[in-house]
Amino acid sequence: MAEHSPRFDLESLVPLLPEELRQQPFIGVREHHRDGRIFVGLLLPLPPGAKRHCGNPANVGLEFDAETGRLIAVHPEGVALGIK
Repeated sequence: MAEHSPRFDLESLVPLLPEELRQQPFIGVREHHRDGRIFVGLLLPLPPGAKRHCGNPANVGLEFDAETGRLIAVHPEGVALGIK
């Protein structure tokens, strides 16, 4: 089952990505608040053959200002989501 964030959804976030990243097979959204920022990871599926993922899941990240909601950066390599 895909994870869901109460504030963000794939349908509203994917259009914020550069065109070359929009075709990824995203399976969910996860957010993490840190240092006045909201980091949102658009989650990617596990690699073929993997049964379980430990730690931070593979994602394409978006970074927002927590006060204004303004998009600050896109992180194609992903963002830390506070998962250990």
